[in-house]
Amino acid sequence: MRIIREIHQIAGAFRRPVVTIGNFDGVHAGHLSLLQLMRQEADRRNVEAVLVTFHPHPLAVLAPDRCPALIQTLEQKLEIFANAQLDGVVVYPFSRELSGLSAEEFVRDILVRQLGMSAVVIGAQFSFGRNRRGNTKLLREMGTDLGFDVIPAVETESAGEVVSSTRIRNLLMAGELETANRLLGRPYAVDGQVVGGLKIGKLIGFPTANVESPINLLLPSGVFATTLLTGGKKREGAANLGIRPTLQTGEPLSCRKRILEIHLFECTDDLYGSAVRVDFHRMIRFECSFPTLTELIAQIRCDVDACRSYFRQQSNDG
Repeated sequence: MRIIREIHQIAGAFRRPVVTIGNFDGVHAGHLSLLQLMRQEADRRNVEAVLVTFHPHPLAVLAPDRCPALIQTLEQKLEIFANAQLDGVVVYPFSRELSGLSAEEFVRDILVRQLGMSAVVIGAQFSFGRNRRGNTKLLREMGTDLGFDVIPAVETESAGEVVSSTRIRNLLMAGELETANRLLGRPYAVDGQVVGGLKIGKLIGFPTANVESPINLLLPSGVFATTLLTGGKKREGAANLGIRPTLQTGEPLSCRKRILEIHLFECTDDLYGSAVRVDFHRMIRFECSFPTLTELIAQIRCDVDACRSYFRQQSNDG
């Protein structure tokens, strides 16, 4: 899959491709259905399937206070796009200058003249360009004049609701992981690096790998059944995400940052400095404070048992 990140590289990069446009945050089941349709149409025409996306998120440039927390990083999205067998992705640098383009200018100057698209696959609710004027109706009108086809994608529904990034984001923030994962088509995941900690977990009998991620996790503070992937090995564990209110760290609760720490069931390796991916499978409970360290340790034992039971059940069902 060819990835283009510079505007000057677009012209002539592809041969009359079938194109789709969007932010694709989360690359959920609805997105994957659209990408499959684009791939099929490109194969039918014997041309390339090319996705156009924007980075950073438009609202991060135009209205940072209204920009939603992102479900995944750009690199995670690119990995999924590659697995969807796309031929190319144009990561268009979003700027205030670009936001000033009308939908007509964007289609004519970028998608047709530079990219040379032969067809565009688009969802019924998607819109783009200044004042969000770009939609299926406008594309059909312009396609007649400029010589490209418009292929509408049917929206994917679950439980009577359209699958959307907003819906998944809300589910994650509520801790409804299993429903969110079903709509994503895979576990919610974060990439990060194992960093040093206070070694408190080891002292109380539950050593942990502390993972630092470049993005804020959308999940509420609590305990989760997770798997950690590094070096080609996937390890099951129990993760705690939060400020650890029971522990005396010398830092006021109001000043503490949330920490992601994972107790791995079958791992004695030193993972310090390792790049890892953490998949979140089920939320076990919300974070809370315990009167004593002894009561916290007892609860951790219960949490670990609950996570082990979850993975055993998944193995039996699988």
